[in-house]
Amino acid sequence: MRILAVDDDAIICELLREAFEAAGYTDVVTASSGHEALACMRDAAQPFDCFLLDIQMPEMDGIELCSKIKSQPHHADSPIIMLTAMSEKDYIDRAFGAGATDYVTKPFDVLELFTRLKLAAQLVEQKAKVAEKQQTIDALKTHDTFARKVDLREDIYLSGVRGALQKLAFENYILQLGRSGMFGSAFFAFRFSNVKDLHDNASPDEFVGTILDVGDVIADALKTTETFITYRGNGVYVAITKFEKNRSVTDVQAEIDADLAGLIAPLTNGEAVPISMAVGGPVQSGLFGAAEPLDAMWRAIDLVEGSAAERGPAKATIADRVKKVTSQIMQSAAL
Repeated sequence: MRILAVDDDAIICELLREAFEAAGYTDVVTASSGHEALACMRDAAQPFDCFLLDIQMPEMDGIELCSKIKSQPHHADSPIIMLTAMSEKDYIDRAFGAGATDYVTKPFDVLELFTRLKLAAQLVEQKAKVAEKQQTIDALKTHDTFARKVDLREDIYLSGVRGALQKLAFENYILQLGRSGMFGSAFFAFRFSNVKDLHDNASPDEFVGTILDVGDVIADALKTTETFITYRGNGVYVAITKFEKNRSVTDVQAEIDADLAGLIAPLTNGEAVPISMAVGGPVQSGLFGAAEPLDAMWRAIDLVEGSAAERGPAKATIADRVKKVTSQIMQSAAL
């Protein structure tokens, strides 16, 4: 995995290089500014796979650099880890809003950083597999009669929807905020009740296009810029937004229903699938207690899915993967 680490502190850059090489990541390039990083990307013989960015840098900060990296088509899905001393919610919001997939605060724990990096490596591997499959599809495609069928359970990035995050980045954002950071926020979950009808009758393009259209409706109904939203698959959307105690789930449901009244998915096979949505929430995370930050999200999802039993093994989140990867790293170190 090719890594570009950007920090205006030369000591941090050298520390990162040595730490990564000790962990087996030998293809590491460092840059001391955003402009130098963009030059490294422009001149690189091969694209970088993963980026680590400090936020506070002169001339171009890490958030602006993150946005510039994500604007490049071949890096739209590249993992970007913000490695910074800035832990305030405003910086976290801006970083994830610019496209960051993870956020580690200084002074960082090396083991945690390695864990996050290994998770990023898994994303890079998944991205490569998707690209390989797409090349196969392109090779087999004849007059657009062949296209990859989208799995009903597949999480889809809501490209172009205000506040959209990838599923992994959404979970990382919640974990980074923690319970105290989520104070004043609430989760809403939305279930596309007849998503299977759409999936069974629509082409892949029609299915994805409708998922994006519904995401736009949800974002408009929540009516605030302080909102992040993700699509988790199986017709389920989740949003975290500013809590308004005078705004009930009934209010949001009414707005969603009104906007969806005229939205019908016309399909090329002659079918017309109406859009039906259920809304769950608002659910707030308790400031005190032992609950995990993601528990409030799952409670909102339970409200639209009926019960936790229906969810089954899908409850495994980034937090579970972090624990698993950390355990693997520690076992390797013991050897």
